[in-house]
Amino acid sequence: MVWFLNADTLTVDGRRVNEGCTELKTRCGHFFLTGRVQGVCFRWACRDEAQRVGLTGWVRNLGDGRVEVMAEGSEAGLAVLRGWLQKGPPSARVLEMTEDYSEREARHDAFEILY
Repeated sequence: MVWFLNADTLTVDGRRVNEGCTELKTRCGHFFLTGRVQGVCFRWACRDEAQRVGLTGWVRNLGDGRVEVMAEGSEAGLAVLRGWLQKGPPSARVLEMTEDYSEREARHDAFEILY
C-alpha cells in the first residue's frame, strides 16, 4: 500500500480518498500499542511520521510496556498515521492497537515525545 498526502488530497494506491473535501476537520486520535514497541525508537519514528503528515500531539512510553499516542489534525493525516502505527519502525513488532477518535479544538502546536 502506498500513501501520498498533500494539502488537497490523500491517495491510497493511486485512489483519491478525500476528493471533494472542502474543509478538513480537526480530529483527535488516541492510540495504545502493544508488542515490541519500547526500546526500538518507536517514539522518535512516530514523531517524524506525525510531523510528516502535519499532525500535532504527543507520544510516550507507558510503564506497562505499551506506547500511547495522542494525535490531532485532519482525518486524512490521522488515516496515514494509523496505517503507520500498525507496523511502526522496522525494529518494532506491533501486536495490538486500540484506537479512539473524537472531534475537538486543537490543543497542541507541535508533535512531541513525552518522558
